Amino acid sequence: MGAIESMRRWRCRLVVLATVAFVLANILAYRHAGAFFIYTGNGVRTPPPESLTWPDRLRLLVRGIQVPKPVSHTTPAAWMLAYENVMVPGRDGLTLSGWVIPSARTNIVAVVFHGYSSEKSGMLHEAAALHDLGYTVVLVDFPGHGGSPGFQTTLGWDEARDVAAVVEWVTTTWPEHRVLAYGHSMGGVAVLRAMAVYGTRLDAAIVESVFDSLPEAIRERFRLMRVPPFPGAEVLLFWGSVRLGINGFAHDAVAYARAVEVPTLVSHGRDDNRAPWQRAQSVYAALAGPKHWLLVDGAGHVQVCLAAPEAWATEVASLLGDPRKP
Repeated sequence: MGAIESMRRWRCRLVVLATVAFVLANILAYRHAGAFFIYTGNGVRTPPPESLTWPDRLRLLVRGIQVPKPVSHTTPAAWMLAYENVMVPGRDGLTLSGWVIPSARTNIVAVVFHGYSSEKSGMLHEAAALHDLGYTVVLVDFPGHGGSPGFQTTLGWDEARDVAAVVEWVTTTWPEHRVLAYGHSMGGVAVLRAMAVYGTRLDAAIVESVFDSLPEAIRERFRLMRVPPFPGAEVLLFWGSVRLGINGFAHDAVAYARAVEVPTLVSHGRDDNRAPWQRAQSVYAALAGPKHWLLVDGAGHVQVCLAAPEAWATEVASLLGDPRKP
């Protein structure tokens, strides 16, 4: 009887320890989800995951990442571009901070959407290149970024509603113009989702450095830290979905692409370690309409247009007719 009673006690202790470990793991995941999806008001940003040492990773496990709200660090004036500050309607009555860089050379408006932990000034390379093609360019900060209100991001889920609202504003402001939407990473997924889920009508789209699904994008972050993705990525996404009120597991750019019938360019850097180019190729393969694929050697997760400017400009211009040709 003594041996049986002792075994029962050990089983009871193991159950208690397992329960405590499960609760603590979920508390940590809840905190990490908040740190990943909700920017801080100030502070020093956590270094890129691939640069972290093992002691850094252990500290990160306890404290979570820190990503300050991104703020604009320059304006189009630094590129010798005339521009206008505008306030653009977003989702749920929000007003978003934007810039308009006008052009009278074509009847095309390019609306530019940034990625995670970025803001509109981070897309000025692309904006200048689009302006060189003769397009009027509109750049907008998503909620939680730059000059727009809030501190939260949903990695393209709710941002798709901002895309829909901004495009509606653009078509009302320039009713005779054709509209091209350009989205980088999160912004690209938001553009695809806006067309697939909210019926946003565009004449063409560019999605650059795009991820194929939110679960896979989060798993890639774990891989960059050389940490096994399972089950951490799934638990993080679960609590992120709870905190944000979304279904992050259903956030799937490949599924959105199947509903996209407008001419679309998928551009990507071969050296992108945030969203490997094979993921973007899956998005490209799923597109239902005319499509273009541009894979650029030597380019990472940002500024594909700088690595191959001529090839990039040719592909972009071909979507709506190259204004450089007679």
